[in-house]
Amino acid sequence: MSKKDIVLIVVLALIVVGIIIAGIMSRSEQAPAGVVQPTTEEKTENVPGKTQIPSFTPEIPKNAVLTPPKVDIRPDPGETKRQGFYEVKANKDGYAPSSLTVGRGNIVTIDFTSEDAQYDIFSESFGFYVTAPRGDTKQISFKAGTVGSFLFECRDFCPSGKKIQGQLIVIP
Repeated sequence: MSKKDIVLIVVLALIVVGIIIAGIMSRSEQAPAGVVQPTTEEKTENVPGKTQIPSFTPEIPKNAVLTPPKVDIRPDPGETKRQGFYEVKANKDGYAPSSLTVGRGNIVTIDFTSEDAQYDIFSESFGFYVTAPRGDTKQISFKAGTVGSFLFECRDFCPSGKKIQGQLIVIP
């Protein structure tokens, strides 16, 4: 093997190592596996008979108070970031609760239960869509990384003739 071949192999090896390091560094700034970050562009849903509601707005209600989770996990004592487990139920009257308020940076896990029929829950901003048959519970997890108010709604399996919606509020 000539000196030129050895130099070429060393250069290629350094390039590969650099790509691996860059990939690891960029991945550390992303959400954990299985966690979806919301998009920040403002979009509106076109629902017949309703005014257009933005799926995301950076404003948060002045009276927003954190919703107490069913289970609250803090990774370390004194840690402000946490994982909260919440319940959202769907029935012919809508989602209950229809609004959840969580802290920015927290991992949000929702147990979604369809009570009296098959329902779904969809959030364009957080990138989830889950369908649950009557009486079944499905779980959704994501990171609340952006402050603002986000829409969630039924998309395909809604109460007869009715579109149900809810709001997830992320506060600093």
